[in-house]
Amino acid sequence: MITLVTNIRQLVTPRGTEPAAGAAMSEVQVQTGVTLVIRDDRIVAVEPTGATLKGDHVIDARGGVVVPGLVDACLTAQSSGVRGEVATHVLPGASESQEERDLRQLRVGMETLLRHGTTSSEIRAEARDGDAALERILAGIQQLVRCVPLRLSAAFLGAPQVGMGSERSDRITKLIGETIPTVSRRHLASTCVLLCGEGGFGRKEGRAVLRAARGAGLTLKIQAAGADADAILLAFELEAASVDHLASSAPDAKQLSLLKKAGTIPVLLPAEPVAREGSWGTARPFVDAGLAVALGSSADLGSGGVFSMWTGVALAVRKLGLSLAEAITAATLNAAAAIGSSHQVGTLEPGKFADLVILNVDDYRAIPSFIVGLPIRAVIVGGTELFLP
Repeated sequence: MITLVTNIRQLVTPRGTEPAAGAAMSEVQVQTGVTLVIRDDRIVAVEPTGATLKGDHVIDARGGVVVPGLVDACLTAQSSGVRGEVATHVLPGASESQEERDLRQLRVGMETLLRHGTTSSEIRAEARDGDAALERILAGIQQLVRCVPLRLSAAFLGAPQVGMGSERSDRITKLIGETIPTVSRRHLASTCVLLCGEGGFGRKEGRAVLRAARGAGLTLKIQAAGADADAILLAFELEAASVDHLASSAPDAKQLSLLKKAGTIPVLLPAEPVAREGSWGTARPFVDAGLAVALGSSADLGSGGVFSMWTGVALAVRKLGLSLAEAITAATLNAAAAIGSSHQVGTLEPGKFADLVILNVDDYRAIPSFIVGLPIRAVIVGGTELFLP
């Protein structure tokens, strides 16, 4: 089937399949007066308005701005569903197991992401209360992939369990000998994210876990906790795909150089200070050092957070010092690269999935004005319209 997206005021997109680094993050293409041509679920052409085109279906952008569907490079799904007293509350007369509650929360979160224009994401399962819970939430993610049109890649967080003290070595042995092989064998996740630093593992411990994960065919990532130095050094040593939750607002030149040599993508979380009452750093040292910066929301599908990546884009401009073009690249092409999907999503080019958002604004430069409530006219995944008003 041929689908035409017509009446586009501006089509705004980075280009390519490799992450854009440093100055290249500003190279966003803005086209006016074009029609997007989609065959089945893929983009096949961008044609000038007025060209003779025939389609089986027409989506009228009504003079809106068309951008790639956003990519969230850092989401979490906890095994406990929502936290606190709310987690145990069930409506009178209802009976819901923990597994059903987790699945419902996951689905609600995924659908919320779609409504706000996120079409791809990596979700990392976090279950410090046991591996059975970890496997349950990963299985839930796999189940929902089949019924929610959000493009997902699954990861799991390797971290000490809550309350663990002297048993840390036992936890590492179990991760290496049981958890990682099970996750790999059952194809529950493609990525192992290691919590490194305060409350997590040290470099020596983390090195052992990540080497086992690599041996099992999993992609390696680092989630920093507390000081950044160990997380950055570990990311460099093992050439981790990305490192996130970096607390340092100004990493030194050596740390930046190590990340660049390793090809590691720093994933910044501009909305995290809003959800957790933290402070903003700056993205400029990463960009100026020639790194490919990506963005994530750091939202938890069970306990909440900022689910709109557009809020993250606006805050990246207002608080982190990115230009709008850099922020768009960070939330599309570079975020897609961080989750291993930039060959399929992240830009609006022939050959990629037709995942896009139609914004109800006259000019894309208005995007940072909307910290909350950017007007979305339509979200399209694989050429199919979702959540039209």
